[in-house]
Amino acid sequence: MNLRHTAGIALLLLVTVPSAAQTERFDVNGIVVDHEDLPLPQATIVLLIQADSVMAKFTTAAADGRFTLRRVVADTYILQITYVGFATLRQNIEILDENVDVGKLTMSELSEELGEVIVSADHVPFVVKRDTLEYNANAFAVRPNDVVEDLLKRLPGIEVENDGTVKALGETVENILVDGKEFFANTPTVVTKNLPAEAVDKVQVYDKDSDEAEFTGIPDGEEERTLDLLLKEDAKQGLMGNLSGAIGGEQSLGGRYDTRLNLMRFSPNTQLSLIGNANNTGQAGFGITDLLGLVMASGVTDGAILRNAATPTNSGGFVESIAVGFNAGHDFSKNNYLRGSYFVDKLQRVQNSTNQRHELADANIAAYGEGSSAIDSDNLGHRVNLNAQVQLSPGHQIRSRASVRWNSSNTEQTGIQQTFGQRQFLLNEAHRAVDQHATNLNGSGTLTWRKKISERGTSLVTTAQFSLSDNDQITALSTRTGLAGSGNLMTWQEVQQDQDLFGKSEAADLKLSLTHPLKSSFSLLAFGERDFSRRENDKRFYNTSNDERLLNSRLSNAFEQTYTYYRAGLQLNRKGTLGFLTLEVRLQQSQLDGTTETGMPPVRASYTHLLPQLRYERALKENQDIEFSYRAMTREPSLRELQPFTDNSDPLRIYVGNPNLEPEFRHMFSGRFNSFDPWTQLNIFANISTTYARNQIVPTRIIDESLRQSVSAINSDAGWTTSAFTNVGMPIRPLNIVVRWSNNLTITTGSEFINSNENASRILRNRLGLSVSNRNQDIVGLEARISGTYNDLNYSLNTDLNQRYINASYSFDIQWHPAFNWTIGTEFRYQTYDRDVFGDVQNKALIDLTFERLFMDERASVAIEIKDLLNQNLSVAFNNSASFISEQRTETLGRYVMLRLSYRLSAVGGGFFGI
Repeated sequence: MNLRHTAGIALLLLVTVPSAAQTERFDVNGIVVDHEDLPLPQATIVLLIQADSVMAKFTTAAADGRFTLRRVVADTYILQITYVGFATLRQNIEILDENVDVGKLTMSELSEELGEVIVSADHVPFVVKRDTLEYNANAFAVRPNDVVEDLLKRLPGIEVENDGTVKALGETVENILVDGKEFFANTPTVVTKNLPAEAVDKVQVYDKDSDEAEFTGIPDGEEERTLDLLLKEDAKQGLMGNLSGAIGGEQSLGGRYDTRLNLMRFSPNTQLSLIGNANNTGQAGFGITDLLGLVMASGVTDGAILRNAATPTNSGGFVESIAVGFNAGHDFSKNNYLRGSYFVDKLQRVQNSTNQRHELADANIAAYGEGSSAIDSDNLGHRVNLNAQVQLSPGHQIRSRASVRWNSSNTEQTGIQQTFGQRQFLLNEAHRAVDQHATNLNGSGTLTWRKKISERGTSLVTTAQFSLSDNDQITALSTRTGLAGSGNLMTWQEVQQDQDLFGKSEAADLKLSLTHPLKSSFSLLAFGERDFSRRENDKRFYNTSNDERLLNSRLSNAFEQTYTYYRAGLQLNRKGTLGFLTLEVRLQQSQLDGTTETGMPPVRASYTHLLPQLRYERALKENQDIEFSYRAMTREPSLRELQPFTDNSDPLRIYVGNPNLEPEFRHMFSGRFNSFDPWTQLNIFANISTTYARNQIVPTRIIDESLRQSVSAINSDAGWTTSAFTNVGMPIRPLNIVVRWSNNLTITTGSEFINSNENASRILRNRLGLSVSNRNQDIVGLEARISGTYNDLNYSLNTDLNQRYINASYSFDIQWHPAFNWTIGTEFRYQTYDRDVFGDVQNKALIDLTFERLFMDERASVAIEIKDLLNQNLSVAFNNSASFISEQRTETLGRYVMLRLSYRLSAVGGGFFGI
């Protein structure tokens, strides 16, 4: 008998021997009544193993109050019964060798209605409320240095992605509150990566209404998935936080460093927080998405004529950053508060990239391009947010929000791009150098006023919004372009220009809503709205030679665009205990006015649309609901698409706006199904959405014999986009594991015109994912993940360019705690790329190791961190569209080792360090 057969029999014995010992199972029967001996239907009955409080069985009582827990293994248990408005009843029972009848169980009524079902507050880690799922953080083991992100990874139904994005019950979390209050507005990962996990008592998940919906009491479809972190009482008594520093190095470059600081003080009425981070490892103390969001305002708003080389993206490279943030808030009373935050950040990035590209050039003509680029960017950003509410009298409130952002950036960029035709003949070549400086000032504000004007609940709500921006961009451009001629001889053209772009914008929106309650849970809302926006772009191009600047009047221009909307509508709402229905119809009249400096005919257009809307949501049962919605809307052309400017920053791909574009009209359908069973922890989240766009705005390209392109936009026929998402997760208790499966499918159809020939495209992208993790992670935490993305591209103009490919990734994480003060962790990532697209490509394997030890009563820790052990790190990005597929590879920080010291300003278990 070989080793494989022996191992198989041994494994079979390990599985079957315990099973044989526990084959006898019995039923537990009883009846639940109140103090008047009336049955309590739908009372929740839970059976917990007495030794470890693990849930063994659960059920609900029938209409006559009777219940049966079937096939229970002989053992000692805690029988727990809960019912809305009644105190939890617990009773120890023992099952030996026969069925057990616990008889009549009488529950005691509470003094007031709680409106919630408390499920084993001592043992089972959640509370189910009408519209909120609340986790008991104390039921999930966390280590002294863990932050909220580590806690969230342990909660069933919540996922944390690699970039720090949090998904709760299948939807991306857009707000994270602390004790119901905003905390560093619009930067969720600041909370998850800095707030100590041990400070959290409860985690609530719900959909937060918009300011207007909160005031009117009517859902407006603008809800945001929200996490609310409720703190422990001792976390509100003093100062808590963390200070850490790490130094290290690697073979090729200089030393590495990473320092982090967060100090937080909470009280029932006040929040004060200071965070800071400085590093050259790209490992910010908050998510890279949030960090980039603070500096992404570089460039002219709504389509600068020049592509902003300074705008960073999360696509690899070498990053050095420093950021400091301060958050403060005070509640003067229940409905009067003032909150604000300030951020300053500086980010430097060096990106050296290579790229490959297959592109549809015309009917039966495909082009292959390759190139390289080097970008050195320096960005500085400041941001201030304020949020306040004042209650003038009962039913009379004012709420305001304001944000100001200033950014500056400096960028140097060089690159070379080559395009090859059939038989690998070089058709063109472009060398490009850019030196760019951009500054941006943006401000926005919202004021919402509500007045209750009758005892029946009639309310008047006014919402005023405004925004201003002032953006300057100064660019020195140098290009050298070679075009193949007869005999494959290259003809070279050179451009030396200074390109100055100045942009301003202003927008104001005023909306008045009147809400009046009707009979039988119905209400009627009438509204009127005026929305105004104006954008100005002034572009000056100067040909430069021998330090002289000569205005290029052919390329220089100024453009002003004004959009004005008038909207009026009625909305009928029905809100019941299990859901709500909204029917709305609005009439929208829009007017576009555009003028240019060069004397071109002014652009004037007026459109009138009837825009219906329907939304229906219903709870099928506890923690299971469905939603369906339909919405009609328009998509107006952007400033870049309209303004008749020439963008020659890429000499092989020149862009010119089209002032004759008309708005798209879109029909948007969506459906959603969510199911989360707190007992079995089976969760199913599914949604589907379809957008049908009529009069679609699509690209049009004119390509010459050297494959040099002139790009613009025109209106075309209809196009479809359909996406479907499914996520299923469940524990498999006999194996003590949790399995999650996800599927994300997107199908897009549309068109693009190439030399006046229409290319109808269909792009299908389907991502499958499977993860398996162990349930009890107190000593060893294991998680294995596999995912693959299937892409299917079809082009009507040239079927030879049709492509199918699969990229896949595999990962395995281990967290081992051999003793409470020791942690040994490893993360393994393996990424594969399809060779059918660009030939032989290099797959990559990443291994990270961590060795950490706690000391000084677990306040301090020392860790050795080894990143990219195999030294294979490389950023690889695939992209595809209606006419091309591309791959970009960017050099990224490779192997390095760091020594980290950390100190916590919080005690383990009892209380926090007070000041």
